[in-house]
Amino acid sequence: MNLSIWANGQSDKKNNGVSIVAALYNGIPGLKLQLWDYYAHDILNAVYAEANYGWSYANGVAPYMAAQYIREDNVGADYAGKVKSDFIGAKAGMKVANFDVYGAISSNSKQDTNHAANGGTISPWGGMPAYTQGMVTRHQFMAGTDAWKVAGSYDWKNMGINLNTGVYYTSFDMDALNGYSTDHTWTATEAGFDFIYSPETVKNLQLRLRGNFPRDYKETAASHTDWDEYRVIANYNF
Repeated sequence: MNLSIWANGQSDKKNNGVSIVAALYNGIPGLKLQLWDYYAHDILNAVYAEANYGWSYANGVAPYMAAQYIREDNVGADYAGKVKSDFIGAKAGMKVANFDVYGAISSNSKQDTNHAANGGTISPWGGMPAYTQGMVTRHQFMAGTDAWKVAGSYDWKNMGINLNTGVYYTSFDMDALNGYSTDHTWTATEAGFDFIYSPETVKNLQLRLRGNFPRDYKETAASHTDWDEYRVIANYNF
């Protein structure tokens, strides 16, 4: 399928696909640097940069930190319109024994109504690298959004159980140019959990229970959208 059809539904416009170049560096212990450039011909150019650094102490405590940056600009025939956005995020956490906890923040630029998504970061092919995403609430890419997230997980393997449990909470401060409602600001939130269990009695089987609880996912002067969602998932590899 032509990429313009997939990304924008523009069957009358041909596209030469996406050209990708990347550089990754792991020469310093604990440090990983990566820089990616995705050139979607006649649509947009996206640059993704990320730095991860972690270390450990003799008592098993292992702090880590990371930073990410995304830049998007329209190119060529501008099939996605006038794209211009900057997204930046940071994360810091710590692993202690089987615990892993972290906090993250992010901020997205805004432009004006003449730009695609008012200057928000667009993702026509899916994918979600942002540190502050929720399970379903991914407002951190909307124009002018400032977001934060706290999360924690615990691996129960030392107790003889193939179970991993995790919880999180995210908050998104929405700008008036968010794209959902004109000249209206609000704060959207989402809490959730994710439990993954692999029974030893049935090899290759994974059972998963997930829940997400968005509040003010979409808000206008007259209404707001909330819900509670549970997902039961079974995966089996033959």
